[in-house]
Amino acid sequence: RDERTARSLMNKAILGLVAFAGSHMVMSHPPCREYLLDRLGKDKFMGLYSAVAMGTLVPSSIYYYRHGRSQGPQLWKSTNGPITRGAAWSLKILGAMSFSQAMTTPSPTAMDPSGATVDPLDKVKGIVRITRHGLFGSAALWGLANVISSAGMAGPVMFWGFFPVFWVIGSIHQDYRQRKTMPVEFYQVTSLLPFQAIIEGRQSFEAALHEMNWAAAAAAAGAVLALSLRNYPKKS
Repeated sequence: RDERTARSLMNKAILGLVAFAGSHMVMSHPPCREYLLDRLGKDKFMGLYSAVAMGTLVPSSIYYYRHGRSQGPQLWKSTNGPITRGAAWSLKILGAMSFSQAMTTPSPTAMDPSGATVDPLDKVKGIVRITRHGLFGSAALWGLANVISSAGMAGPVMFWGFFPVFWVIGSIHQDYRQRKTMPVEFYQVTSLLPFQAIIEGRQSFEAALHEMNWAAAAAAAGAVLALSLRNYPKKS
């Protein structure tokens, strides 16, 4: 009975993530966003948008951490040895650094859903030269890292695997709705896939490195390293 209850709660966690993704895309979709803005105004709309996001993501995370981390069959065998742990923590460090850059050098595509405007070409710097979806990408890297270190358990694979999937779907949807208002030049010099614009010669990797907020990146990487050392298995 306890196992069935835990699985039910894990299913609720997954449904919560789906609700988070669906509400995020629906409420930011131009027709729905404009309808709500006209009737609620900017401040109330932003309050509702944030409340729905927190009301779906936070309970999902709580359900997962309390009931889902060891749920489901083992999809593949994994010893979770040094190589696996090293790969997982490397991805977590990259994800944390990407998050720090997305926060300090936000992409024009990540503008708030109220419709606030910026000059997109002036914002093509730092991580935006690498990908115009650094925030989605950071969540995808963190999710992939946890999938790798999950020992193949279905619960963690399903929960954390959501984030790389949402990176693809969310980025494509964001590009779709922003292309109607963003200048075509912005998309000509940036890319959805990391490093694509640089590989194709449309962006400068040297300029991206020069424009990074290295203090924020170092702080983010340091935090992840400290967490990894704290959780590293100790010899008996």
